[in-house]
Amino acid sequence: MDFCQLEYQTSDIHRSTQELLCLLWTNTDALVSSLAKEGALGQTIGIAGSFKEFGDMVGPLLIGVLSQFLGLTTGFVICGVLGLIAFGFIMRKSKTT
Repeated sequence: MDFCQLEYQTSDIHRSTQELLCLLWTNTDALVSSLAKEGALGQTIGIAGSFKEFGDMVGPLLIGVLSQFLGLTTGFVICGVLGLIAFGFIMRKSKTT
């Protein structure tokens, strides 16, 4: 395998990751907008955006600290579990509204 083929495969992986993240962000925005109270869509989307940015700042720090002390696999597992717990709270909230 020459360098050009390796670069092409890496590019495909990078593009697939970007497509997955775009799909995820679009769906979370749709979920937030469907949970917004009438007349408060802008406020709800703004707050959700702030929490996304906060997560983008704190998430790497959290996984870095956890991985440093507990190992890489354990750090990712803990962060995945925390994400599933957060998703459960969101889904529980959506059923009550």
